[in-house]
Amino acid sequence: MLTVQVAMSTALGGPVALLEDMVAGPRQRANGIGSVLLRAAIEQCERLGCLRITLLTDADNAQARLFYRRHGFVHSAMAKCAACCERSLALSGRRSKPPCGPGRSDRRPGPLVGWCHVP
Repeated sequence: MLTVQVAMSTALGGPVALLEDMVAGPRQRANGIGSVLLRAAIEQCERLGCLRITLLTDADNAQARLFYRRHGFVHSAMAKCAACCERSLALSGRRSKPPCGPGRSDRRPGPLVGWCHVP
């Protein structure tokens, strides 16, 4: 599964995309489904005229960082932190998993790293 949100950027004067979620099971990862999904999302963003695609990864997720680098994403100064995630969780009224990625229910959300791709 992959979700992308498109919005207008006043700074860039056009549409930009935020890759919000990308989830693939271990078997599907081994078959390259992540690359297929990401390439399709990049192509769709290009068709929509997006000026950039941004996303966040957990700072300690080396596998994800390498995956996005292989697909043309570069490190960005954009970043969020655990406090932002905790605030978002508190504002949403949710008491379950924090909104900062899978597997975070057993520990506090960690810092996130920003990535950018220009189609």
